[in-house]
Amino acid sequence: VLASAQNQVDFNALLNALTRRSNDNNAGASNASDSKAIVSLPELDTVESSSSSSTTPASQWQIALAAAAASAGLVFWIWSFNGSVALVTFVLVFGLAVRDPLEDDSVWGALARLVGRQTISSYQASQPKLQALARAVVTGEEEIVALQLQLQALQQENQALQQWKQIRLEAEDSLGDYTVPQLKEELRQAQLPVSGTKLQLLTRLLEYQYQQQQPTNFKSK
Repeated sequence: VLASAQNQVDFNALLNALTRRSNDNNAGASNASDSKAIVSLPELDTVESSSSSSTTPASQWQIALAAAAASAGLVFWIWSFNGSVALVTFVLVFGLAVRDPLEDDSVWGALARLVGRQTISSYQASQPKLQALARAVVTGEEEIVALQLQLQALQQENQALQQWKQIRLEAEDSLGDYTVPQLKEELRQAQLPVSGTKLQLLTRLLEYQYQQQQPTNFKSK
């Protein structure tokens, strides 16, 4: 409730400063004091009910740091990344925002505290989206790695099928150039099985020679 009342006081102080006319100083001063002392009960009730269901209100130090950081960042960008000006802005805004709203009559202090509260509110509201985005990035990277592994496996499988097809065609084309005893002798020397048809024997021998990266030149016996 205290944080809500402080926010309402700062808002009323800033609103009165913006609407005060220069030719009515006395009336403006009385309106400012009245508005700071009186906070409508419906507003307090509404804020109290909403604050009980929301997160813990930020402390005065957190509000001051948020206001100073936001203001310094904006000045740093406007002044072409001038660190000295940004540092001075940080110190000044922090000094204004850290004051107690119930005791501070400065309009600039009220504005600084409102900026700090809005900065914290925006950060808290964006946290779920940022966390969801981070999870999506991590999940996306994992999916990309999985797809790359699948692609590599498919490429290896396709390469193996192409090689088998080439060996098979070569075996069918040169089947009449070799005898079964010749093929079995070559397979025995390679310590491979010698059972099967003539086409199977030649295919087995060609596969072995492809793996050993040896030429496939045979001489018929």
